[in-house]
Amino acid sequence: MLQENNQKIIIFSLTFFLLASFIFLAYTERRQNQLSSGWSLYFENSKNSELDFVIENYDFDSEFEWKLLSDGNSAKSEKIIVKNKEKEIIKVNNNNLSGKVEIEVEQKNNKKEIYKIIP
Repeated sequence: MLQENNQKIIIFSLTFFLLASFIFLAYTERRQNQLSSGWSLYFENSKNSELDFVIENYDFDSEFEWKLLSDGNSAKSEKIIVKNKEKEIIKVNNNNLSGKVEIEVEQKNNKKEIYKIIP
C-alpha cells in the first residue's frame, strides 16, 4: 500500500514537471520569435552581382534613408517608407558599378551597412 502511494506520487510529480517544462519552453520560444523592435537589412540575392536589397521593419518609425556608394563615392540616395512589420525590396540598377559597392541605410540614429565586391 505504501509502495503504491509512492508510485502515484512519483507519477504525479513527473507529469507535473513535464507539463511545467513544456509550458515554460513554449513561452520562451514564443517570446524569442516575436520581434518587437528593430529592423533588418540584407541583399535579396547575396550570391550574384545584383544589388537589390531588403529592409524588414519591426519598429514603429517607418522612415529610412539609403545611399549607394561605389568605392566611397555616393552614386545614389533615396528616402523610403517601410511600415511596421513589413518588408520592402529596393531594386538598384547596377549601372557599370565595380569594386566595393556599399549600401548604407539609416533610420534616425541607427545605421547599417552591407556591401558587395563586384568585379
